[in-house]
Amino acid sequence: MNSALSPETWPKLFLRLGTDAFHFMVQHTPDERLPRKERYAIDETLSMTANLKQFVKEQQWNTQSFQCVEVVIATDRFTLMPLEHFEDEQAEKFYSYNLSPRENEEIHYNILSTSNVVVLFGFDRSATRWLNEQIGPIHLQAEASLLIEQFALLQRGHSTQALYAHLSEQAMGLYAFSGGSIQLANVQRCNSAADRLYFLLYLWKQLLFDVEHSPLYLSGAKPCIDPLLGQLRKYIRHVSTMDDGDSLDFNYLISCE
Repeated sequence: MNSALSPETWPKLFLRLGTDAFHFMVQHTPDERLPRKERYAIDETLSMTANLKQFVKEQQWNTQSFQCVEVVIATDRFTLMPLEHFEDEQAEKFYSYNLSPRENEEIHYNILSTSNVVVLFGFDRSATRWLNEQIGPIHLQAEASLLIEQFALLQRGHSTQALYAHLSEQAMGLYAFSGGSIQLANVQRCNSAADRLYFLLYLWKQLLFDVEHSPLYLSGAKPCIDPLLGQLRKYIRHVSTMDDGDSLDFNYLISCE
């Protein structure tokens, strides 16, 4: 244990928990702006809690003290509501209007001041309790929350419509903006370039985006992005990729520290 040291000197831990893999960064000093991100393959036949137990044991974090533990949940189980209509005691009720509750699911929320929306999301209750007991206290955020805030900042001052697509191995997050306001946010489960192309072009058409003027920004895993670029540019004039797109959530958390 490093508890003999003052808490200000303890490292900071950043985790992203997905259904296909975990990713993590450990920031040992405040001036370490971009720690190395690492990937941990999970056993999809095991529960989230069982995978976390094995993961934490292998990293030997049960003998480590952390200044803070930021946990990002990569999930498609989230919904948005306007900030002005949000009431804490109504969070679970509103969530259930849009998504059918699952066994052992606990509802959390993130208030997004830049976007003036609240992201409600579900995560495994047992996993949350175990993480808090073993390496906590933890701070939970949906990956969608961090992405929406960053994209909203980029949209600030722009009046055009724009679509942001965040790609991972098994999914694609879609975030549409009209000016600086979030218009749509959801995650599609897909793992092929053909499916991603279909969903992007279908949504583009449904939202009546302008193929000549509205921009499309791609972020996330480079191996998922590269096969799409040439195809997308046949239909949409302004298609570009974002730097450090696969670590947008972690980089945003670190910049806010």
